[in-house]
Amino acid sequence: MRRALVRPVGPVAKEAADPAMAAQKAAFLALPESKRKAAQDALVWLGSYNGVADGDLGKRTRDAIVAFQASIKASANGALSVAELQALLAAAQKARDAVGFRQRRQDRRALAQVPQFRWQLYT
Repeated sequence: MRRALVRPVGPVAKEAADPAMAAQKAAFLALPESKRKAAQDALVWLGSYNGVADGDLGKRTRDAIVAFQASIKASANGALSVAELQALLAAAQKARDAVGFRQRRQDRRALAQVPQFRWQLYT
């Protein structure tokens, strides 16, 4: 019986061929999901990342991290240290404050006052 060789194609093949990317991804995925999404959101606020804050490390996220590291004159290795992550989150908060962006908690009582509509099917 012959066995077929299976080789990854597309983005998976590129990441497997790049050991630096694999190491950066492993370091990023070691962070809690909330921190990963917060880091991506912060990169969006700083204008370095244009994508979904999904908590995964792809090429755009890595490139945005490298750009941020270069902007703060840190080693642009694509893996965020604890200090770099804190600096990233602080810089994003500063950007939010500069435009007056505030997150509001939704009041459950306000939602209870919204009229509820019922739909009926008339036959």
